Amino acid sequence: MSHSPPVPPGNQSPFPREEPPHPPAPAKAKPPRDEQRAPEGNRLIVPLVAAVGIGALATLAGAFFLRSKKADKPRRKRRSAKPSRRATD
Repeated sequence: MSHSPPVPPGNQSPFPREEPPHPPAPAKAKPPRDEQRAPEGNRLIVPLVAAVGIGALATLAGAFFLRSKKADKPRRKRRSAKPSRRATD
């Protein structure tokens, strides 16, 4: 279809079909280099988080290693089942 069908006047939308063009946004000014730097408190957070992560990985690796060592132990042999007294009748 090359054209839109006619719409009765009572059935037309009060809103436009397309949004009107917007004016261009003003350019943001860059803050001075002193304000771009992270505060001194953030410099301590990164090594702290890294240390906690390494500790957590070491704990998990230790737990996994201990579990695998327990599985390598030879198991005790089961006692042979004693014959029941009823079976001798």
